[in-house]
Amino acid sequence: MDFGSLDTQDLLVWRESSKENMWDETGRIERLCEWAVDLGVDALISLFLSFDPLLQNTHRMTSKAGLVTFETMHAGFWHNYFPGETRIQLDLSRLISFYDTQLVPSLVPIRVGQERWDHRVGNISRYDRSIVKSKLEADLTSPPIRSSGIDWQSLLHVLVDRFADRLELTHYLLTFPAAEPADIINFANKTQIQLRTMLAPYLLLPAAPSDPTDEAALDWTVPMYKSCATSHASFTESELDGMTESEAFVLRAVRGTNREICRVLTKMWAAGVYTGIDIKQNTKEVLDAVEINCLQSTWLDDLNGLMGWLDWSVRVKCDPGCSPELMNNRQEMCFLPTWPFGFPLEGFPVTGLPYEVVITPDPNKWVRSHPRCIPRFEPFAF
Repeated sequence: MDFGSLDTQDLLVWRESSKENMWDETGRIERLCEWAVDLGVDALISLFLSFDPLLQNTHRMTSKAGLVTFETMHAGFWHNYFPGETRIQLDLSRLISFYDTQLVPSLVPIRVGQERWDHRVGNISRYDRSIVKSKLEADLTSPPIRSSGIDWQSLLHVLVDRFADRLELTHYLLTFPAAEPADIINFANKTQIQLRTMLAPYLLLPAAPSDPTDEAALDWTVPMYKSCATSHASFTESELDGMTESEAFVLRAVRGTNREICRVLTKMWAAGVYTGIDIKQNTKEVLDAVEINCLQSTWLDDLNGLMGWLDWSVRVKCDPGCSPELMNNRQEMCFLPTWPFGFPLEGFPVTGLPYEVVITPDPNKWVRSHPRCIPRFEPFAF
């Protein structure tokens, strides 16, 4: 497929991602079944909309799901947010990721300068593909391994719990239109309070600039930054020795994410201190609205860069929110275009449904998929 939605599956069953196989769902699942049966796999889970179980025996694989309807889609939405489908427990101690630069180095230079939308597993080298497949097959056939016992899912999500909502609130404050000097200063003060709140657990009493005029000097923030950057992923050497390769990969991801969040927040907060708007450290007697307005622009650039880099799924939502009220026979739900609904279907008409479906492909929306409100009752539209 042109846009990568089927890359991983197709690499497993056909060793390449090809547009010619895009609609061969029967051939795809039959080949996956043949591959999985030899490895002793009891079932595969389809992540398509509603987590349908695909049960298999030694002869065939069948889907327990019937016709995928819009009510099926709605049921799948129950699992959109953490903790997701709780009946499925991921074994992160044996996680395989195509973002593991040590496991799949061939994808690293290709991703340089690309947005995440454009990342393609199909660009993997033949050698790396064989390494990944061999590792996957070895993990599926090997006996249970001894891991560290760390609850990685909770550790990963604690960063989201701690920062996601406040980052979004800070972004709102920085994008709220303000033209009058008093309003500019007011919103800057509110923004600085949010920055201080996020860093409050790591703010040490002596954390203050020795020279309020030397804005380039940030050495006084280093202890606070280090405390913030290591707060969620400090482990002893004995704990590190008990980790699997996959756990070490997850740990590197947590540490790298934690460091980047704290680096950007520390930089932003220190800039506010030097500008004189911090409630605890009034470094200037008279505030300059023009200077503060420039600070807000710098803040917004820093924050947009951080939030874009994080790319957390909690930000994938309809804004403004969908209407829960039944008005003009229309109640809405938020929908993120997911293959194949909302994708171009030229040459593949939707038939056999007991109601009308209107699909309007828009390349700008399915290449870089954006959530949007759709009706919950027929006639449905994407």
